[in-house]
This record gives sequence, C-alpha cells and structure tokens, in this order.
Amino acid sequence: KDEYYDRIISSYTVYPSNKASDIVIEPFNMMLCMPSLLSYHDLNSCIDNETLFDISGRLFHNERPTFADLNEYICNIISSSTA
Repeated sequence: KDEYYDRIISSYTVYPSNKASDIVIEPFNMMLCMPSLLSYHDLNSCIDNETLFDISGRLFHNERPTFADLNEYICNIISSSTA
C-alpha cells in the first residue's frame, strides 16, 4: 500500500452461505480475514453467496445453480464494476 500510494487497491470478497456449503468454519474464517482486508485494501467489494443463489433463482430461473454458474455471475459483477 505504501509503494502504490497513488493507486486504489481493491479486493472482491465472497461471503459464505449455508446454501453453498455445509462447512461450519467458513463464517469464522471470513471473520478472521476481515482485519487484513480492511488494513491492506482501499476498497473491498463484498458479494453475498446467498444473494447469488437468490438472483439465480429469480432472474435466471435456475433453482440449483452450479459453482460454474455462480462463478460466471461473480465474473460479470467484477467486470462491470471495473469497466
């Protein structure tokens, strides 16, 4: 951050959801990484995994999206925000 003081360092974070995974420690891992995200990045865009599932069902009529579908939605979000 000190080397690139004239640039905005951004990150994209996908928050875990119970619909995508049944691993218990995912929310804890997310909370543990938050201090480093806040201290090393100027801009952090949070993407909620559960919202991705809702968007998939309501807009694209895909009730059981695969990880490839969710990755495509995330890629579209990132590319539209950086264009």
